[in-house]
Amino acid sequence: MPNWVIAWAVGLLIGLIIGRFAARDSNREKPVIGGPVTQVAHYLACSLIMAGAPTALLVTLTYGEAKFFPRLLTAVGIVFTNLAVAAVCLLVVAGFEKSEKQPSA
Repeated sequence: MPNWVIAWAVGLLIGLIIGRFAARDSNREKPVIGGPVTQVAHYLACSLIMAGAPTALLVTLTYGEAKFFPRLLTAVGIVFTNLAVAAVCLLVVAGFEKSEKQPSA
């Protein structure tokens, strides 16, 4: 298994740990209403966003014998992939979230 895959997995693990606190604080500030699917998607989005910096740092430091610029491009690609999956999770949150007041017809 390549080094960057291991670094990505470790970065995602760090993101899962930090994302718990970020999701809790975000939920405290503005509650997510919509059930377990919405809560899980919100937690995953927070985790993926929080995993960006540690993943980029680990991939840049551990990506084999390549020069610095290819390592940096790989790290940036992985971070953008994390952000794209987080955006999909936030779209799931937006789709399943229920508003506090239902508009009357």
